[in-house]
Amino acid sequence: METVIRENAEFHILLSKTVGEGLEIVFGQRLPDGWYVTWECSGGTNYYWGHYFNEQQLLEAMADFMERCGDHGVQAKNS
Repeated sequence: METVIRENAEFHILLSKTVGEGLEIVFGQRLPDGWYVTWECSGGTNYYWGHYFNEQQLLEAMADFMERCGDHGVQAKNS
């Protein structure tokens, strides 16, 4: 069985959390430079309101992902 990896703008989507009907918060990384991003995503393909972090800001990027999930009343957990 193959694992399907979602991508947007050269970023691999590593985490996603549904926060509403058709709305999710996603966390991605772009290789090989290691930049991170969090986006809101509607409909599984419409990514917007990106927050970008360099390769040394992993903790800040993860905190932003959790904060954005919390802004929608959802606790981020491992899926």
